Amino acid sequence: LLLEPLVDLKEKLYMHLTPRGILIVSGILIEQELKLITNYQDLFSNPFKILREKEWSAIIWIKG
Repeated sequence: LLLEPLVDLKEKLYMHLTPRGILIVSGILIEQELKLITNYQDLFSNPFKILREKEWSAIIWIKG
């Protein structure tokens, strides 16, 4: 998925998670991490973990 659809889908993704459910968003360009994290902060706290390989990252959140 591209960054913009992920931003648009954040509420739906959040609603489908159980309490303490884990959301993993991968295939994000490192240069787009901050924009995605900033957009998700109203629903999720800071990411639980960020994994990086070359120019790609995976961001992991836990529903609080």
